Amino acid sequence: MRAIVLGLLLSSRVAGAQPAPAPPTETPAAGSAVPTLAVTAAEVEHAAPPAAIASTAPAPEASVSNGGETTATTAAPTGPLTFAGITITGLLDAYATINPARGATNAAPNDLYVFETQANGASISLAKIALERKAAPVGFRLDVGFGQTIDIVNATDTASGMGHDITRNLEQAYVSWAASKTVTLKIGKMVTHHGIEVIESPSNWNYSHSLLFSYAIPFTQTGIALDWVASDVLETTLFVVNGLNNTFEGNAFKSPGAQVIYKPTGEVTLIQNFSAFNEAPGDAGGLTRFDNAVYLFDTVATYTPSAALELGVNSDVAYDATLPSDAFLGGAAIYARWHANDKIALSGRGELFHDNASPTLGIPLPMKGNIAEGTGTFSYAPSNGLLLRTEARFDRGFGEFKPFTDKAGTAMSSAQQVTFILGAVAAF
Repeated sequence: MRAIVLGLLLSSRVAGAQPAPAPPTETPAAGSAVPTLAVTAAEVEHAAPPAAIASTAPAPEASVSNGGETTATTAAPTGPLTFAGITITGLLDAYATINPARGATNAAPNDLYVFETQANGASISLAKIALERKAAPVGFRLDVGFGQTIDIVNATDTASGMGHDITRNLEQAYVSWAASKTVTLKIGKMVTHHGIEVIESPSNWNYSHSLLFSYAIPFTQTGIALDWVASDVLETTLFVVNGLNNTFEGNAFKSPGAQVIYKPTGEVTLIQNFSAFNEAPGDAGGLTRFDNAVYLFDTVATYTPSAALELGVNSDVAYDATLPSDAFLGGAAIYARWHANDKIALSGRGELFHDNASPTLGIPLPMKGNIAEGTGTFSYAPSNGLLLRTEARFDRGFGEFKPFTDKAGTAMSSAQQVTFILGAVAAF
């Protein structure tokens, strides 16, 4: 379960001022290599030519009439590496953070951050290489990653417990078949179809990831996806997968999922996603045990009113059928990005999140409540293949919800956290 994954990261905080533990295994990369919010599941999966990092200009209008194989979200000055019809891309993502609540006697990590956990220091978030051949009619996608991010993404994959260590570095590995111009079948490990953000930081408008991305949705899914492009404005995909982040199935339950993408105009994209998860062992996780499932409804909307301004909204609502009370968790986030020119952009994010202590999704702490966060990001692309970002973020719990470590190093004793980040991404 994803909550257990992040629980491993948070466990050391309960003991007080202890150094952060070695992070567990990590998350799926996706999206283009430009700082652009993904608007379809396909964009979440496919990295754009990394040279596009050099531009913060808004992406051209996304098209759903592509069989699920979305191209780069912005035109790159130079093309990616190609060999025998195979496209090769890669990136290296490094960061440094300042957390004023940490000091010489308090080495706790940044609380509630999913990937950028290193406080008052620098670290490597993700190094990855992706190989892709478009389905014509047969294709494949292989993403191999290293670093803290990929460790966390795959931390609770049942394959690791079965001795399949090679899977710990796989973000995606699937075969695709274009059965027709409008129908595409994929089988293998894929990034999730949920959410407005993706794993790779340069594909998002902000450097750090939202609470919704971190705690309300899965990272990856392994199974079957059947995509149908109904028209230039409508696309649907059906999924049957093993469950939350599992390369190998952990029980008999098969998680159904669906996605509908609708583009009523060139400026507006609407996406509705759904999944049902049951990670319980034994009979409780049986093939038909929907009475023990968590039902996730994820909604995304993006609007581009002008070439310089982009807006986005994401909401997640999950219902945990196993909880006798307070069965709903989730929240909503709003996004805005303004492009000063083709090298500079300013982005903002604000969100509210309600955690209900679900054992499947949510924040893995022995408490529940409401929390808000606000993030401001400055993006600068000085040259092709390089993106620099500075970011300030403020998280605040409400009432008795105090998930943060205080200046004395006592875990779960502070209602707020302030962090500052410098991120750098190089890509080809």
